[in-house]
Amino acid sequence: FSLSGLEGYLITAKDRDEKSGGLAFKSLLFITAEKKSNREFFIWATAFESTWPKYEKLFENCIKSFKIPQ
Repeated sequence: FSLSGLEGYLITAKDRDEKSGGLAFKSLLFITAEKKSNREFFIWATAFESTWPKYEKLFENCIKSFKIPQ
């Protein structure tokens, strides 16, 4: 998965807890490093799969707002 020049992951997972009924989740995950200062950044956004469409664009816009120098 690539967004604003960042390579990341789109992860789908399911809760095995019987009480929750096996809720499914989706997450966007990015890990990157700023070469100049050697700092690392971890960017993560997650939502229930059933509400993912409602938040997907918000997550993408938030991630696009990061200005991580290379």
